[in-house]
Amino acid sequence: MNGQHTSLSALGRNSGIRQPIKQNNHALWLKFLDVDSAALWNDLGSRLEPDQPFSETLKTMQGLDQALNIGFDDYERYSFALMLHGLIDVKRFLFGGFIDVHHPLDFHNSTAEHSLSVCVNEIVPLFKNIARDMQQDDAPMQPVAEAFRAAIIRTLMHDMGEEIMEFHSFAEESAQNAEEKKGEAQDKIKLEAEIAGFFMKLALYASLDQRADSFIQALKSVRAEIVDEDKQRSKFSYKETASRIRHFFNTYDFDGTFPGFEHEKREIDSRLNHYMKFYSHAEDFRGVGGPAVKIAQIIDGNVTFLQHAERAQKQDKNDAVAYALANNNRILSAYNRSESHLSNLFNAAVDGQLIESMARHITKRNYEVLIWHICMGPSTLHRPAKGQAKSDYNETIKKRGAISNDNSRLLELTTLNEIESKAAAKDNFQRAASRILKRDTISARTQMLLYTAAFCNDSQIDELDLYQKPLVMMRSVPEQLIPYLQILDTVEKQNIDLTTTDGINILRKKFTFDKDARYPDVISNIRKNASDVQKFFNWYGDFQQNQYKNLLSQSI
Repeated sequence: MNGQHTSLSALGRNSGIRQPIKQNNHALWLKFLDVDSAALWNDLGSRLEPDQPFSETLKTMQGLDQALNIGFDDYERYSFALMLHGLIDVKRFLFGGFIDVHHPLDFHNSTAEHSLSVCVNEIVPLFKNIARDMQQDDAPMQPVAEAFRAAIIRTLMHDMGEEIMEFHSFAEESAQNAEEKKGEAQDKIKLEAEIAGFFMKLALYASLDQRADSFIQALKSVRAEIVDEDKQRSKFSYKETASRIRHFFNTYDFDGTFPGFEHEKREIDSRLNHYMKFYSHAEDFRGVGGPAVKIAQIIDGNVTFLQHAERAQKQDKNDAVAYALANNNRILSAYNRSESHLSNLFNAAVDGQLIESMARHITKRNYEVLIWHICMGPSTLHRPAKGQAKSDYNETIKKRGAISNDNSRLLELTTLNEIESKAAAKDNFQRAASRILKRDTISARTQMLLYTAAFCNDSQIDELDLYQKPLVMMRSVPEQLIPYLQILDTVEKQNIDLTTTDGINILRKKFTFDKDARYPDVISNIRKNASDVQKFFNWYGDFQQNQYKNLLSQSI
């Protein structure tokens, strides 16, 4: 924007991201195909620092728009930059105001960084894979351009309900009973939408004459009233918090704060309604786009968590608890969070090549990150028995510092390892694969093989019965995955090179059609995923066979 006011209404209904993508112009929105996500993130991710001036955040949004050709007009770019700027002060991975025990003390991550990272590090690679699928089949690329732009806007809109604070678990924490918990959880969804709508409307008004100060001051005012900055939580119960926020919204004087723009109200409302459709689509799990964005958000959160947990271990500063010693229920929550939306995803992906491709690739990416999580986690997981609310094992380590002093925790894991090792010695993946999931303990190796099997299952990846509960919680191996598990067990034990003809021939001789008609296709699918399979096996070897053993030997 040049600082001189131009009528918002004069731009017309097809300006900015409302411009239709057509067959004759869709190539303009495929610029992301040439983007190096790592390089773009290195450039943009470093530009979101606490207390930075808004002008720097605006440059970041301009950089994102230019790199991906989102198609913002000047007002949209300014408005979305304001919303991103507000999220810089919303911190993530804090528990009662304290940095997660698995992260180093210098860790910092904001919701603004998260939103930007999902766009660059998850949505761009996802749509590159989708585009490759479509190009291989000579399918039209216009739908890819349309879906990509929609996914970016959904992603940017998705977290705008957290402009004031992170609401993820606040309602549930402040509720007094199950009924109140349910009611507050439902109201929280409505409140977050109201927060996103109010501040987007405010950002649109502020964009008319570049009044960033009005937006920033309003946000500071409501935060000062509501948020305990030290704990990054509300000062009040959820009910009182919601009441105060809604009162602030209902009494805010737009006309008095932005005089002279009464004639722009209709256009502002029109734009707000358009943008909020993307917000509702991001939260609406009946379609593919909503679950895909939600899963991408969860994936990015897992990646960020694991990157810094790994960094803490490599720094060797003794200021964080190794993730290999993590709380059992914390480990299980990662599976629940990561896999809870997969059934929604495939229920929606009933037809259409593009959405099937989207569902397939986001699922594979989800499994990839879960395998990394498995390899960094404890060598044995204790799964709650049926009807048991939680495991009695692996209680949270709350203190930082010398792990060698926490003998009870290490002894607990050693006991679990002994139980699982004795039971696993009787396992026979070839004849009784499901036996491994009958017991309450499950090794990291078995988890890794199970999720690698699901990753490689390209032919039947959309089988809905895989997604009724996290794979790790199943008490029998899904029938589709049994041949994968049998073959992958052999590959890992014998260190077979899947990239060579000799390695594949070993598998073809051992796993023949007459034994199981599925074996040839399964071997083919595993071979297509050979580089990823090897990466997963390397992760397992590095974390579980080297680092974890060193960790257990510290005091046992």
